[in-house]
Amino acid sequence: LYQNDANTVAAETFANQAANCLSLTIMTYVLADYAGFGVNFQQIMIPELWVRRDSTSLLNRHVNLKLYEKPNASVVVVNRHDFEVDFNILERKRRYPKRSITKERVLAMFYNNKGVDALIDDNYDVAYAYFKKGILTDAYLVDNYTNLGIMYRRLGHHDYAEQNYTLALKIEPGDGTTLENLAALYTATGRHAEAVSIQRELQN
Repeated sequence: LYQNDANTVAAETFANQAANCLSLTIMTYVLADYAGFGVNFQQIMIPELWVRRDSTSLLNRHVNLKLYEKPNASVVVVNRHDFEVDFNILERKRRYPKRSITKERVLAMFYNNKGVDALIDDNYDVAYAYFKKGILTDAYLVDNYTNLGIMYRRLGHHDYAEQNYTLALKIEPGDGTTLENLAALYTATGRHAEAVSIQRELQN
């Protein structure tokens, strides 16, 4: 079953028989790797998709997994077939752009999701631990920096929040989610002209 907030490790996903695209991808990777298949992680560049959880807006990204038979020196494969494991068949048929990503990127996404779960529950120590682990796993995934900035803003640590937003924008200049949160920070700290400038950029 598809469950948007099923941010579970492989064993839990298997036992629960419920997953989101990331936990399905992780569980399938574990099974495929054990069975000796080759795997490629893929991020699917779907249009911006937002969901609401407990009065919090969350941007959904989409990943899936491609399986293939590993080359065997003693076997000549004439027609090799690759298989994609994905919840969303319609989006695959629309042929959105996709790019290969590393296992480290997938893990960093998972830690980010777990951090967001904790952030929604106001469990800031756990959220911090997950966002930090995500950054240490893949320092170029902006989501962990942006969400860490949101946590700091909620706690009133505006300087730390701004530092994390700035780091995120150095990695991905123009990232809309980070800019929107930076604008909210500027508004909260009385820097209205800077907030308006960002909001105009976003509208454009």
